[in-house]
Amino acid sequence: MTLVKYEPALEERNYFLLAERMVKTGFFESLKRPEQAYAIILAGAELGFPPLVSLRSLHIIQGKPVLSSEAMVALVKNSPACIYFHLIESSTEKAVYETSRKGEPSPTRLTFTMDQAKAAGLLQKTNWRLYPDAMLRARCASQVARAVYPDVVGGIYNEDELDEIERIVPRSISVEKEQFIEREKMETHHEHKQN
Repeated sequence: MTLVKYEPALEERNYFLLAERMVKTGFFESLKRPEQAYAIILAGAELGFPPLVSLRSLHIIQGKPVLSSEAMVALVKNSPACIYFHLIESSTEKAVYETSRKGEPSPTRLTFTMDQAKAAGLLQKTNWRLYPDAMLRARCASQVARAVYPDVVGGIYNEDELDEIERIVPRSISVEKEQFIEREKMETHHEHKQN
C-alpha cells in the first residue's frame, strides 16, 4: 500500500464530495451520513491513506480512530524509520513478528499466543474461534507497531483491542475518582483539625 501526501487546501472539498458519493453507494453500510465518511477520509489523509483505503481500513468507534492491523503495518513499513517488519511464524497457537527500526541497537521480536488470548478473555469472540491464526497475527502485528513505532501509529488500536480497552478504562477511571475523593476527604479532615 502506497501512502499519499495530504494537501488540506486542495482536498477538503473534494473529500466531502467523495464522502457524499460513497455514502450513496451503500457499500459502506456503517456510514449513514456524508459527515461520517468525510471524518474517516480526513483522518486517513492525515495518516497518508488515499480516501478509499481510509474507508476500508479506518473506523471511528466511540470517538477513537481504529485501524485494521494491516493498515498499521502499512503505516510502519512506509515510515523511513522502519528497516523491516516481518512475520516470523504464524499458526493457530501463536504469531511472531520481528521489526528493526533505524537507530535501535537490535531488532524487536514479539509473540502473541493463544494462552495470552485466553487470559485476555478473547476466545469467546467468534473471530477468535473461527480464525485464530489471523487474529493472532493481527494482535501481534499491532502490538509490535505500537511498541516500536509509537510516533508512527500515534496510539491507534485495532477494533479487537479497542473492545478490551473499553472494558479496562472505565474501571481505572472509577478507581482514580475514588482515590481523588479519598484524598479530598483527608485534606478536608486535616484542614478542620488545624483550625
